[in-house]
Amino acid sequence: QLTALARDRNLEATLEVECLPCRAGQARMKVGRAQGRAGPELWSCQSCSSGEYVFDPNQHSCQTCPRGLTCHGADKAEPVVLGSIWEKTGSYFNLTSCPVGYSVINTDDSGRFNAEVQRCEMCNAGEECAAAQCTT
Repeated sequence: QLTALARDRNLEATLEVECLPCRAGQARMKVGRAQGRAGPELWSCQSCSSGEYVFDPNQHSCQTCPRGLTCHGADKAEPVVLGSIWEKTGSYFNLTSCPVGYSVINTDDSGRFNAEVQRCEMCNAGEECAAAQCTT
């Protein structure tokens, strides 16, 4: 419900506003407030771009697609390496395993988890991928 005042005529009107949910492939973005700081928040549905995804358009923002997936803007993606296993965790995709001969990469240079760098990387010659990481 939104109440608007016309200052120079001392009129008050109440409007009923129905907020429709965003569609698949869109994310709800805050765009401001009605009536300045005191009014209700205003939202808009904005489409995720290719290379992004979103699980719940009304709760999550668009996420950058991990290197190990191909994303098209909605909540579905195709793995770059066939046989890799991905799960939906919160608002992002989580790589849980790679096929034999590949290692799970999911940390940045500082060793912290980074959803965007997740991928299956082929083991080097002379290495074996018996676990999530390649070993010599």
